[in-house]
Amino acid sequence: LADENTFQCLWSFAKSKFDSNGLMNWHVDSSGNIIGSGGALDADEDMAMALLVGCEAFGADHLCKDGRSLASRIMMYEVDPNTFTPKAGDNWGGCDTTNPSYFAPGYYSKFANVTGDSNWHRVTKQLYRIIEEVNGKTSTGLLPDWTDCQGNLGASSVSSFCKDSGRDFWFDAVRSPWRLSVASAWVCDSKAKAQVDKMLHFFDQGGGASQVKTGYQVSGSALGGTDSGCFLAMASTLYVHSADSAARAAFWQALRASDP
Repeated sequence: LADENTFQCLWSFAKSKFDSNGLMNWHVDSSGNIIGSGGALDADEDMAMALLVGCEAFGADHLCKDGRSLASRIMMYEVDPNTFTPKAGDNWGGCDTTNPSYFAPGYYSKFANVTGDSNWHRVTKQLYRIIEEVNGKTSTGLLPDWTDCQGNLGASSVSSFCKDSGRDFWFDAVRSPWRLSVASAWVCDSKAKAQVDKMLHFFDQGGGASQVKTGYQVSGSALGGTDSGCFLAMASTLYVHSADSAARAAFWQALRASDP
């Protein structure tokens, strides 16, 4: 938070890669070439929230203005206007294809406040309706990489890099614990906390920090070996909300041991 110059430099780079909707093209190579066009909701909402936090941290009013503008463009181009479903990006997705790891209810109340757009509350209501639909298919609390408005697992339109066409708790869905933990911690979101508690129970029953695997079916069956990084880190965010101090300590120690 003390490095405003780096923050401003990163934001200038992002703006230099905007598409025609004023959203950053999602894939830029190391030479600065755009090799994947169109915005991606997860990155855009993270940037919007970062701008609002940066505004407060640095006392830079223009960052608040930019954050409000970006949040408004997200609503305009990356939210389905009929169902208020978070889209995958500005070029695709909606009620037929949505990504639960892009759901950021901890941000959306802030976006509503700064933009004056109450439709953000409708987005939040819709995303929790979708999560409830998924919960009707599993008791673990784990969410799939991709789903639709009816909570069906996976989507035929997703790329081949998604395991089993996006039906599993894999390298997209792994971010869901973090996003819901943020909503529970930042804005005391009771629905986020309820989902966090479901996932906490799953990882507790699965053996805790030493037994976190690399991906799961949403039913709970492990897909890979013992994980030492990505899945461990995201599961650990759930334990901010755990009353079990020994379990919290175990995740902290496991994270420290996994740090290269």
